Amino acid sequence: MSMEISTVVRHTKFAAEETRKQILDVAEFCFCETGFSKTTLEMIAARAGCTRGAIYWYFNEKKDLLRQVIERVPLSLFDELTAIKNGRVSEPVKAMYRCLSRSLIKLQYNVHLRNVIYIVFFCEECPDDIRINFLQKMVDVNNFVKLLCYIFEKGKLYREICSEIRSETLAFLLFSLFTGGGAKLHSAT
Repeated sequence: MSMEISTVVRHTKFAAEETRKQILDVAEFCFCETGFSKTTLEMIAARAGCTRGAIYWYFNEKKDLLRQVIERVPLSLFDELTAIKNGRVSEPVKAMYRCLSRSLIKLQYNVHLRNVIYIVFFCEECPDDIRINFLQKMVDVNNFVKLLCYIFEKGKLYREICSEIRSETLAFLLFSLFTGGGAKLHSAT
């Protein structure tokens, strides 16, 4: 009897997690397709094959749903660059290049990451507080630029860079190139 209850509980837990994941997947799709403000919980429920009540079981409101769509995407770029800064790397700029290349490859193959970036940066009606929280989660802009600057300085010491261009300028240029500019970033700082 105990074994049957345990199996049922596991099955129920699994089904609940699958329902939650399905709601998140559908919400992500709807936010990309129609934008945050035009997406309704009814639309999500219909496409997910559940009720609005099921959505409210897992999420407090539509904004909470968007927040959790965003939070399920892992972001590790800052940690990887910090490891380059703190490590004994003889070619820090090349290591940074490889790290940034890996990030772009991840972006190419990770549909959820691409969708989240689209929602946050290109859907105008993405709530500002969610956009700002994502940017802060993604990277503390000032620390990120300082980190890039440090890696460029280290690259100059190791003679990987033979340029008179200041490391700060290189860091801002790379940051802008990698993030698509800074128009929306200024609101986060």
